[in-house]
Amino acid sequence: MARGLSFQMINRTVFLTALSCILMLLPITVYADDLDNWNLRSQPLPDSVLRSVAYGNDTFVVVGAEGVEVGAKGVILTSPYGETWTQRTSGTDYPLLEVCYGNNTFVAVGGDIVFTSSDGVTWTSNTIDTAISFRSVKYCNDIFIAVGMGVGRAIGGVAFISSDGITWTGGEAASPACTLEGVDYGNNTFVTVGHYLIDFDYVIRTSSDGITWGGIDLWGHNVVLMDVVFNKNIFISVGKNERDSIGYILTSTDAVDWTPRTSNSSSFLQSIAFGSNTFVTVGSENTILTSTDGVTWTERISGTNTDFYGIGYGDDTFIAVGSTGVILQSDPVTDDDTSVPSSGGGGGGGCFISMAIY
Repeated sequence: MARGLSFQMINRTVFLTALSCILMLLPITVYADDLDNWNLRSQPLPDSVLRSVAYGNDTFVVVGAEGVEVGAKGVILTSPYGETWTQRTSGTDYPLLEVCYGNNTFVAVGGDIVFTSSDGVTWTSNTIDTAISFRSVKYCNDIFIAVGMGVGRAIGGVAFISSDGITWTGGEAASPACTLEGVDYGNNTFVTVGHYLIDFDYVIRTSSDGITWGGIDLWGHNVVLMDVVFNKNIFISVGKNERDSIGYILTSTDAVDWTPRTSNSSSFLQSIAFGSNTFVTVGSENTILTSTDGVTWTERISGTNTDFYGIGYGDDTFIAVGSTGVILQSDPVTDDDTSVPSSGGGGGGGCFISMAIY
């Protein structure tokens, strides 16, 4: 009996030794959780408030404003890898609130002006309508779509579409005294989210073509929605519940029925993006939250003391931007998932979403 056991043990040892040698020869890659590591990049404009980041044409583009006072100049920064940044000429005295990339073109918005560029360096401005103020822009379903608000309470939330970023068509998409803050496309539906300017109740609007809109207004919840993204067959919208002082997250598969999710955060969530099989949302008080399904969220350590307003994904990395000119970049993240990396969302053409009340 003892001799049989000894023989079995010897055979097992020989087998395990051989197996370990074989495994050492195989091309096995072990992935760490790279979203635990965020790197502070150069801050060429420490007095600026950076709002949004997009990636395209092998270039990252960040937009925002130099300062927070009225009349702050629009800011544009570019970088090939996200590490070192160069300031570009914006030519505007109005804050730029968002930028996206699609159809070989960067498009940035702020106020009634739309800026376009093929390389992120040289920009052309185009005034669309002096009675509107754009707050978000996205390239999805092969078109650019910009949303915002009308100037004056008689005009509500607005949505405009464009095939080239230069010629725009659109109109009112939400009730008076309302602003639309974020937009995306999925499951054959455009979805834009926002809030009322007085009671801070949220608005969700849907459209099949980006022109005619329907949807819901939710009163009495004191919830502000700031952004929305679609990927992995789910819409996710983020903001804040002002009544309960918690970061607010809603999910939906059809843009009709929405389910609140637990954020475990008291921060004002401002922006959300998707990449490498992961949703990332950022907000006030250094907040970075991640999720692979939109339901369960994990808080990450940013290592900074700032308010984040924008998050984007490109070239296998996330970049978060915010107050005091902060630019934070994750370690490279990799995943075998083949979902469209949303620089804001499904159907996307590589644009990032990032919005905040300004």
